Amino acid sequence: MSLSTDTRQQAGAPATRPTAATPAPTAARVTGLGPFPSTPRARAAVEAGAYTLAGLGLGAVVGIELVTRTDLGGPGALLTEIGRWTALVGTYGALLILVLVARVPVLERGVGLPGS
Repeated sequence: MSLSTDTRQQAGAPATRPTAATPAPTAARVTGLGPFPSTPRARAAVEAGAYTLAGLGLGAVVGIELVTRTDLGGPGALLTEIGRWTALVGTYGALLILVLVARVPVLERGVGLPGS
């Protein structure tokens, strides 16, 4: 018994030629619909909704900081409060960047780069 592979055809086997793989059908081909949002008006609506949602999220972060802020009477309290503000807003900004890097199709077509 040999471990080497024999690439020659067996006697009597029909010759086969490799063919190009057919691409898998996409949702647009199956349903016949274009990508969402397909019109400039729909893109503007997605863009406005994304900006509104991002603004509401930032408002929630600012609201959390205003409710939980500390007394500014002690030594270093002002620097601590400034540090908390920058940490909360910076973390929220990083979360937004993470969502944009994920390239969610609806967001990508609504607020992403043109032509993508």
